[in-house]
Amino acid sequence: MIKTIEERGWVLGSCTGGKYLRFYTPEIKDLIYFNKNKKNGWKNRESFLMEFVIYPPNKKLIFKPVIAPSDDSYDVKKIDFMLREIDGFKEPKGKQWLVNYQQNVRFDFEEIPELTDDEIKTKVNSFLDKISPIIDKITNKFLENSDMLLKMKVNK
Repeated sequence: MIKTIEERGWVLGSCTGGKYLRFYTPEIKDLIYFNKNKKNGWKNRESFLMEFVIYPPNKKLIFKPVIAPSDDSYDVKKIDFMLREIDGFKEPKGKQWLVNYQQNVRFDFEEIPELTDDEIKTKVNSFLDKISPIIDKITNKFLENSDMLLKMKVNK
C-alpha cells in the first residue's frame, strides 16, 4: 500500500503501527500547518492529513480526511468549513479530531496470502482509483483557498 501511494506521487505523513497510513498530495504540502506547540499524537504534528485505516477484521479499507487538533492560534474551523463545500462532506463528528467525510470500501484481507504481488497491487490500485476523485476534490479545494491557508499559517 505504501509503495502504491508513493507511486501515485502522494507524500506519506505521520503514520502509526501499520493500521493508519496518512498522506497528503504534493500540491498541498505548503498549505498544511505543522503545529509548533500542540502535540496532537502525530509525529510530524500536521494539522491536516488524509488517512487510510487498514483494519482486516472488518474487511474494509477506510478513507477519511482528518483535521487534527492544532495550536490554539491556528483556526482549524476554517478548514472544516472549506472542506464542507465539497459534495458529500458534512459537519464533522468529534470535537478535537474533525472528520467530515468517510468512504469505506470492502477489502478481503484473508485472500492476500494467496495472491501474487501483481494481483495485490491490482487490488490496492482498484481501491485507490475509487477514492482518487475525492482526493482530487480535496486537493483542489486546498488550492482554491491557498491565499487563506497561507495567511493562516503566517498569522497564527
